[in-house]
Amino acid sequence: MPTKKPKKTKTTKQTKTDAPSTQAPIAPNTSITLTIPAKQATTAYKKTLAKLAQQVRVHGFRLGKVPAHIAQEQLGRPYVVEKALGDLLPEHYQTALKKGAYTPLTYPQFSIVSSEEGKDWEVTAQFAQKPTVTLKNHKKIITDAKKQHQAEQKRKDAENKKKKADAKKSAPEREQPPADPNQAVLQAIYTALITTVSPHIPDLLIKDEVEHELKSYTNQLKQMNMTLEDFLSRRGTDFTTFTSGLAGQALGRLQLTFILQELAETEKLVPSEKQIDTYIAEQADKDFASKNKNNPEYRAYIRQMLQREAVEKWLLAL
Repeated sequence: MPTKKPKKTKTTKQTKTDAPSTQAPIAPNTSITLTIPAKQATTAYKKTLAKLAQQVRVHGFRLGKVPAHIAQEQLGRPYVVEKALGDLLPEHYQTALKKGAYTPLTYPQFSIVSSEEGKDWEVTAQFAQKPTVTLKNHKKIITDAKKQHQAEQKRKDAENKKKKADAKKSAPEREQPPADPNQAVLQAIYTALITTVSPHIPDLLIKDEVEHELKSYTNQLKQMNMTLEDFLSRRGTDFTTFTSGLAGQALGRLQLTFILQELAETEKLVPSEKQIDTYIAEQADKDFASKNKNNPEYRAYIRQMLQREAVEKWLLAL
């Protein structure tokens, strides 16, 4: 996956992994150490410093004529190191990923461990890996959830029937449109799977989801000429409480996503490329389909949609 250049890198030492929560199924982030040989680090530092010296303004020197040692005094060694790492880390990071057979789901967070002059530099990279999902007796979990839901629905139907009978004796009650029974069954199954399988989700993945949700909220509120602070004030809550709620929702969504993905792979419900091609060919907008049939993002969207439909159909038929 693409590698972003690091944001301002902290110089404090980090533990190998973040500590997992004891209150929620949150997994530690994966952490790897990148070692940059002293010779390569020194070369990169000098090259970066020379480049920065061309841009820095120092009283008494013309732009582009500032000596390297003066530029270093002006900028500070940590700043130059950070800029040098921006060029060094992508290659070292990708090499480490291939060597360890890692498959990150998030961009890395880099942190400097050591960057002493004349010595190897060490930097830790933290990222979220795909969580492990163990489906044990998943068919029984699903069938038990359906039975429990049917029993609960039968009880509710009896209660509603009695309420309607009582209502007819007094005032007529407005009929409510019936809810989709399949969606209710699926929701019961999803709840049972999340509760029972309960895969641990990496912390960074949850934080990414929360950040995405916050941006979405901010954009929607902006269209209503309202700030997030105003929104929270009207709801009588604060930022910490609000984001904690978003994190809880994100955790549940991510758990379900990975459970259903594992279920699709286990039960061989993942759509083939031929099925995706067939679906695209059957679309009414032929021009759009023709232009986008080889678009990776469009095909990924179709794959996800077809897979979700296949999984839901399988769950309801079980």
